[in-house]
Amino acid sequence: MIEQFAYYYDGKNSEQKKIKIQYNNLENLLILNIDKNKKSVPANKIVLLPRIGTSPYKLQFPEGDMCEIISNSLSDSFIKSLNIEMKEKIIHKIESSLKLVIFFTFLTIILGYGIVQYGIPYTVKHISKVIPLNSNNLFAENIVEILDETVFSKSDLKESKKNQYKQLLNNIIYINNLDDKYNFNLIFRQGNDIGANALALPSGTIIVTDELINIVSNDKELESILAHEVGHIVERHSLRQIIQTGLFGVIITIIIGDTSYISTIASSIPVFLTEKHYSRNFELEADLYAYRYLKKSNIPTVHFANILKRFSDNKKNISLFSSHPITKERIKIFIKD
Repeated sequence: MIEQFAYYYDGKNSEQKKIKIQYNNLENLLILNIDKNKKSVPANKIVLLPRIGTSPYKLQFPEGDMCEIISNSLSDSFIKSLNIEMKEKIIHKIESSLKLVIFFTFLTIILGYGIVQYGIPYTVKHISKVIPLNSNNLFAENIVEILDETVFSKSDLKESKKNQYKQLLNNIIYINNLDDKYNFNLIFRQGNDIGANALALPSGTIIVTDELINIVSNDKELESILAHEVGHIVERHSLRQIIQTGLFGVIITIIIGDTSYISTIASSIPVFLTEKHYSRNFELEADLYAYRYLKKSNIPTVHFANILKRFSDNKKNISLFSSHPITKERIKIFIKD
């Protein structure tokens, strides 16, 4: 008969009792000496709960009661004599080894980095492709209305100039075969506080400010800017960055078919457009889109480099476009030929 002391919990209240337990190895019974009563439990009906590190062994019994072994030098041998397999033995082994804990900590960090850096962007990119844009005015008219109320005022450009610039966008749409994929539209506004700027809405609407028109020196520079903004639309950059901040809600929306969350996404776009800028990777994607268009259209790529440099050098200019990461590396793409 092997004996061991333990704390007993009856499963009905939090009262703790110190008891003596005995293991009858001949009959494979665990005997609990509770007060003046004895309770016998077949060893094969006992569950050995997983340990955390070197925490005490805990035995759970069929009726919901349990006991916690009072640790001493014989605790390990007593548990081994019961011949009970511990659930989640691998987890306990990991928790009991410093080397394994360090290894799995680093593994978790690496996996977490991979998910954030690659997994989430990959998932968001594919989710953004299934959100309908053309069929929902939330991504066009409503956003323009909000921006008109909070940011913009009426453009002073002549209609002849507007039509001239709209033809530049038509060129980009035609060359890239985008006619049936988006409701492209080019509109003009006074930028006021955001100054010289070009904003791309997910549905295909591009807003160009009068201040930007005043800075470009020729139509080719404006055409390169429009190609850049088309790149943002085609790659759905604004949607992707907004979705990434609310990824869980978007996934639930897709699973249950509740489109109300799309309204939330749409209402976030004006704030995103006026208060934030695209990530460096998104800017590079849009730059490369513009670069490919300029090459395909036999337009010197230096035109986009010139407008980027002008924004970079204009210290007084305060605009969202100038807050983009304008660097020598970006400009270098367009002057390497």
